[in-house]
Amino acid sequence: MSAPLSDRRRVEFILPPLLMEALISGMGARFVRAAAEGDDPAETETARVQSAVLLALFAAAVDQAVEDVLPRKRAALIRRAKREALAVCAALDHAPAVKIAMVVYYLLCDLGPLGYAIVEGSPLHQAMERLVPLLGHGFAESRRDASAQKQAEKLLRRLQDRGWYRTSGTSAIYAGELAAGGRT
Repeated sequence: MSAPLSDRRRVEFILPPLLMEALISGMGARFVRAAAEGDDPAETETARVQSAVLLALFAAAVDQAVEDVLPRKRAALIRRAKREALAVCAALDHAPAVKIAMVVYYLLCDLGPLGYAIVEGSPLHQAMERLVPLLGHGFAESRRDASAQKQAEKLLRRLQDRGWYRTSGTSAIYAGELAAGGRT
């Protein structure tokens, strides 16, 4: 059995899906239009439905990291993660929705070498599988793709400057460590 999760580790688990959840809910129609990439009503409705599914999956990923803590502590951990997310994402405020989503996607990729892995079948994994096709047109533009990768590196550095994601131990985001009994 693994050691109980620290509050720090829980916040690190919460940050990426919280960023995506905030992006989708905060941008609302702007995200749907960006994901639809056109004026076709059927495509827009599909993007709207996908956005709702993504919101639910990202919320489930957040909840999974704190599902075993008391409600008061759970709320405190989520508030702490939200404060951190706001603090590091100010530079992305005016970027297009697709680019911001790509930045968070690449942030998750950058966490891999630091020992964080997305476990297959977890809510975060399911959400990312649904998100990538919505962002296909963004990845197809090489300049936007390169820019998103650079922004993700900067975002990770900002998070590390604030004390997050500094460990190089192996952790499975949202399933492995949590399911293995690493609960408080």
